[in-house]
Amino acid sequence: MLRHAAVLGDRHEQKVLEGFVEEFGPWDPAAGRGVYDVVPAAAMDRATLLAKHRESIDALRSGADVVFQAAFFDGRFHGRSDFLVRQADGSYAVFDTKLARHAKVTALLQLAAYGDQLLQAGITPDPMVTLVLGATVQLPDGGFDYVRSHHKLSDILPVFRERRDRFLELTSSHLAQPGTVQWETPGLTACGRCDYCQEQVAATDDLLLVARMNSAQRKKLRADGIRTVRELAEATLANPNASLLRLQDQARMQSGVGAADGEVRFLKDGEEHSIRFGVIPENKLAELPRPATATSSSTSRAIRCGRKPPPESGGWSICSASSKRRRDPASPEGSNRSGPTTGRRRSRPSSTSSSMCRSAGRTTRTCTSTTTPPTRRRRSGSSP
Repeated sequence: MLRHAAVLGDRHEQKVLEGFVEEFGPWDPAAGRGVYDVVPAAAMDRATLLAKHRESIDALRSGADVVFQAAFFDGRFHGRSDFLVRQADGSYAVFDTKLARHAKVTALLQLAAYGDQLLQAGITPDPMVTLVLGATVQLPDGGFDYVRSHHKLSDILPVFRERRDRFLELTSSHLAQPGTVQWETPGLTACGRCDYCQEQVAATDDLLLVARMNSAQRKKLRADGIRTVRELAEATLANPNASLLRLQDQARMQSGVGAADGEVRFLKDGEEHSIRFGVIPENKLAELPRPATATSSSTSRAIRCGRKPPPESGGWSICSASSKRRRDPASPEGSNRSGPTTGRRRSRPSSTSSSMCRSAGRTTRTCTSTTTPPTRRRRSGSSP
């Protein structure tokens, strides 16, 4: 999928490039106009990157209408801008192509980084930066063009610089320390979900191993001195809420401290594993009615109703706790008939409030029912 996305991204970028070449023409060294293409560096050594940086800046200073894949390198930052488009006042607007249908923060920071490089080189960037997105819009002449998302450089440049300074601070301190970085080092944050974090989460029995544990709950527990799954399972919680109690029950189940209703063993990658499970009292399964003891396999899993349906209904009834009671003079039971009385009035039950069952003439727990025959109802007193 990543390779496929990369291919689609290159196609999107190429189509935008073709549009700029059609508008401004290919690069003309004599006139210093057109679309200048900075060929990617053949190597990533310092000398090659610096040479590509100078080539890109020279193309901008020569007045190229568009510089494609301008390369920047200041000794710490290296990046290649998709398009730098010259404006009427001589400034250059930063353009970048993205397959996404909406602007994302990471893409905006990337635009800000290129704008920052222009400023460092003494080249004025346009106040607006642009993302050429993957979505399209129809033009008045019947053609199509890509949706463009415009943003103020002044809004996103301070955010990029703050993030860049933070990154440089982290990497500098990391290089200065004698050993490797440790899990839970003060001043560092971890997502807890990536492959690197998962290694440390498992090695330290971190609270993130508890199913449905989120970072906010983890932070509160750690403030109370509870840092591992085992500690949560064995802890005496002060004034716990229902959510915290469920997490503790989960921790007990996972650590083997709590009792289990059962255990399932299975093989995975040639190794035997086991999963212990428990059914909580307030689960949805417990709300299902008990199965009927039927005389045939077709009714063994039916939901029983408290009303015996008329013979002409074929034995099927629809149970609905929300049906309104009303008097039906034609009903053999007289009053208190529930809901509609004919199949024409209600051809099938609602999937959200009703269920079909076969009562087989037994009376069990009470519920309201609406009789719906599989065929058209015969009038009372008519012959078969």
